[in-house]
Amino acid sequence: MNRRRVSVFSTLVALLLLVTGFIVSSAQASATNIVGIPSDLDACNGVASSVGLTKHEGGFEGGVYNTFGRSYPVILVHGYGGKNAGQWGDLDEATDLAAKIDGISNATVAIEFQYSFTLLGRQQQQQLADAIHCIATISRGNAGPGEVIVVGYSEGSTLAHGAASLKSADGSTAIGDEIGQAVTVADARTVFGAPNFPSGVTVHSIGGDISNATRDNNGNLTHITDTHSDGLIDVSRATSQSTSDAGGGTFIATCYQEYADYHQWLAWSWYTGPVGEADCRHGNLLRVTNVQSDIVGAITAFVNAHCVGAEPSSSPMNLAATAAPMADKTSPAPTPTPTDPGTPGTPGVPGGDPTVPTSPPTTPPSGCVA
Repeated sequence: MNRRRVSVFSTLVALLLLVTGFIVSSAQASATNIVGIPSDLDACNGVASSVGLTKHEGGFEGGVYNTFGRSYPVILVHGYGGKNAGQWGDLDEATDLAAKIDGISNATVAIEFQYSFTLLGRQQQQQLADAIHCIATISRGNAGPGEVIVVGYSEGSTLAHGAASLKSADGSTAIGDEIGQAVTVADARTVFGAPNFPSGVTVHSIGGDISNATRDNNGNLTHITDTHSDGLIDVSRATSQSTSDAGGGTFIATCYQEYADYHQWLAWSWYTGPVGEADCRHGNLLRVTNVQSDIVGAITAFVNAHCVGAEPSSSPMNLAATAAPMADKTSPAPTPTPTDPGTPGTPGVPGGDPTVPTSPPTTPPSGCVA
């Protein structure tokens, strides 16, 4: 009887150890993508506290990056209030923007840069500059492109502009030389007086343009007034810098803000009772399908033109052209036309420019492979 008990107990212990081992090995396997910032790499000293990735299960993890090998590393820089991925979403949620960017061939989201709002602008910019230098240095060590793609939203775009004008902590490297492409969304840099990106950076800028309107009894939009703004940043300011290189250009997301009533009295007119919230309003831009498609399209166009073995898109326009329209665009009302800087562009092409690169350079940089 005792032998039977010992045998059963031994079997249960063995089973428990087997299950425990499986759980541990599974956890290790799922974490193989996440690596701590190298402590012995001078370029990365002090960076660990300022970067992190979000995972659906683990939430915010500070001081880690997603291994990117020889792909183009992408750095996401949130706007005000977006710390800990409140704006980019999670890498393991396929429908989130971070995951869509991470899924681009030859590009990998390396970090979601986290900055403190208690620091001064210059300190935030230097933190981002250090993170860019760290990731670019790791990329060079991997025989990769040795430069990064920065995607900044609102204040994050401003920080990217500022960081690009700085040097690495040891003063040896101009950070602008380590940025291949910058994608800015609702760029607030003119508000804060941040400088342009250096001429060698491919810039793709995205802005929002709201038209205020009401509906009549037949459901038609009436009293349409173009604001030339996303409710916070003017279109002309948000798109004040772009380039004509593959992956550069301008995209403007247009939408309507509906109101219940429109009033006029002598020389004054005003709207009352907003209905819902405009899709392309400043705080909503990263959620707009067209904007997400444009970001992915711009990065894809840039990577395809710079990576060995990548297949360039025959027409980067297709991504924006086939993206789901915003709800109000099915209305028979006339589409608002921004007066500055022009009509919406397409990924990799400045607004209205029909020239689309169809082949990569003859001597693309080595390292980034399909």
